Amino acid sequence: MRYVALLRAVNVGGRKVEMAKLRDAVAELGFDNVATYIASGNLFFDAPTTSKAKLTAQLEEKIAATFGIEVPVILRTLPELEAVCALNPFAGVEVTDDLRLMVNFLAGPPPKLQVPATSPKGGFELVHLTKGEAFIVIRLQNGRWPNEKWPDRTLAVPSTGRFWHTTAKILQAAKK
Repeated sequence: MRYVALLRAVNVGGRKVEMAKLRDAVAELGFDNVATYIASGNLFFDAPTTSKAKLTAQLEEKIAATFGIEVPVILRTLPELEAVCALNPFAGVEVTDDLRLMVNFLAGPPPKLQVPATSPKGGFELVHLTKGEAFIVIRLQNGRWPNEKWPDRTLAVPSTGRFWHTTAKILQAAKK
């Protein structure tokens, strides 16, 4: 089975994870066809079909042992990532210089939320929610990222975000 592991907050704020070293570490776990896409923590590998919780724990333990930092890992199968991209909940949203489209991959089910939902300062709008993903429109404020922790607080489960256009590129890279 082909898996896509999305690592949270690597190569930011001193949390350095070298992609070549990550590939080698994951290969040491016995996984095949290990690859990465860009340096923001997108990892692909083939492994026997097993519990995603078990695979996630193996990856998190190996990353901690190799790099000395705890890195949350959100795991999806290739078919699951294909289904996310096929949803395209941003159809009809006009992208401008001050607008970003983001998918947050959730580590568990989110709380029941009324969708759409907008943050108090208007920087974030949750436009679609599944059992494992939150699709968010981000409105830059004076060219800057909104100064709100609203997505993390509202979703209430660990997650990691990827821009929508990057998510499509991750899917294509994972298929190789």
